[in-house]
Amino acid sequence: MTANLSTTRTLSAWFVSAVRSNGETFVKLDDGAPEWLADAVMEAHGDEMPNDWRYETLQSIACCICDGNVEAGDIADRLVDVYNSDLLAWLAGHLERPVYVGEYVEDYGWDNDQGVIGAIAGGQRLCIDEMAATLLAAVEDAHAAYVAECEAENLEPFELARWLTFGMFEGPLG
Repeated sequence: MTANLSTTRTLSAWFVSAVRSNGETFVKLDDGAPEWLADAVMEAHGDEMPNDWRYETLQSIACCICDGNVEAGDIADRLVDVYNSDLLAWLAGHLERPVYVGEYVEDYGWDNDQGVIGAIAGGQRLCIDEMAATLLAAVEDAHAAYVAECEAENLEPFELARWLTFGMFEGPLG
């Protein structure tokens, strides 16, 4: 199978902005996104219905991955909100998000200096870490499938970083 370069894009380029009928801008996966990516995006939503925060965060995660950051924890550290109002909006965005905060406090303890906001930031970090790990695993699986196809056709595959940089194509360039 030869790669269809007309559908080749970097990971982050599959996340696009669109406008709702009320004029609001939102992030979505573009039409024609690889099935493995669509599946990973749905898995990264966990128990939540598709929502703007998850899509925006996945777009940011994809940008981090394309920049060569392939450690979920490092990505999460970069993406945790720094403004209290954003953290509170995240917490209020879904009824299951306090569970992340509880897990954080259970795992790392209560920090009197950082208080409630610190616990919420820690919970959000756990959530983003989980999302990043999901997307990274999907990228690694898709790249492994690409490598296997290249090897089956005796072609030299791009290593992961180059594959992400030049576009995630399915099948070898031949």
